[in-house]
Amino acid sequence: MPASYEARASAEETLQTDSALKRWRMAANIDPEFALAHLFLSYATPDPAEGQTERQKAKFLARDVTPGEQLLIAWFDGVRENDYLRGIAAMNDLVQQYPKDKHILVWAGAGCSIKRNTSWRRSGSNRRLRSLLTSPPR
Repeated sequence: MPASYEARASAEETLQTDSALKRWRMAANIDPEFALAHLFLSYATPDPAEGQTERQKAKFLARDVTPGEQLLIAWFDGVRENDYLRGIAAMNDLVQQYPKDKHILVWAGAGCSIKRNTSWRRSGSNRRLRSLLTSPPR
């Protein structure tokens, strides 16, 4: 993965939400067809309207991305749209295709163990997950 992607993903994973939002917005402005920038922006923003708009952009752009990116978009969109069967199926397929990708494994673990909502992410109240996200991989 490109270093810029790594920096943005790491910022989101370590609960540096403001930094991640700034980087995802910059990436989406530089390349409006970068589907994952729109997807992660939709997931990290505290603004529900922006989240919906950015998720729609990611879904629209999904037709021109790799199969792995399509699964990631389907996963995150399924969860946001309360279509957990579709979301979890896409998550499982993605983990199966990329079993050693640390970002996918962290997201899958987080998604299976906690409720994803803006107040949780903004407050950083889940200490167990915070330590998981900031610990080096084993």
